[in-house]
Amino acid sequence: EFTATVEGLLGVGEIVGDVVRRCGLDLNLVATGSLTDDVRGYAIGQAASGVGALQPLALAFDFDVAEVGGALRCVKRGASALGVILLEQLAGHDGTAARPDDEIRWTRTQVTSLPREATITFPDPDRDWQPNAQSARRSQGSADSNLASEIAVVLSADEGRRLADRMLWEAWTGIQTATAQTDDRWISIEPGRTYYFQT
Repeated sequence: EFTATVEGLLGVGEIVGDVVRRCGLDLNLVATGSLTDDVRGYAIGQAASGVGALQPLALAFDFDVAEVGGALRCVKRGASALGVILLEQLAGHDGTAARPDDEIRWTRTQVTSLPREATITFPDPDRDWQPNAQSARRSQGSADSNLASEIAVVLSADEGRRLADRMLWEAWTGIQTATAQTDDRWISIEPGRTYYFQT
């Protein structure tokens, strides 16, 4: 565990690399090439683990961290898809067993359990680095556990508002999830990457 403060303009990839180094990991086993955003300031004010130190950055700058083959890969969300998985390549099974009927299993969250509001609190340079809170709200949803996060990543009011919008949007777009098994043609599929199902 460690504490740290970043002041001045640095790249997200540089900060991730510093966190990884402090955790004792080999920087040659960390891929941060897709992280090109600039960070104006970031503080880890209390002792935090490596995961705890990276989570606010991943939230603010929209990336995932995945372990692939013993290495860490940071991947920006919304990147181009690496492939299209066809319907006949789903419902993977042992060669001696019958092919399952349900290639894709869908799970849907109850609308009433989804958040109506998302709020992000952050240091704002236009307020002399004092906390600013920005919210996004929609008319639907009635969950008591609305989304709220406080991060020590310096953002402008506009950036904070966009982040709140994205938090709420991601919660609602995740209302329906799909689970499927592929055949061995996709044995090398990587977590954190984007693939499309063609149904």
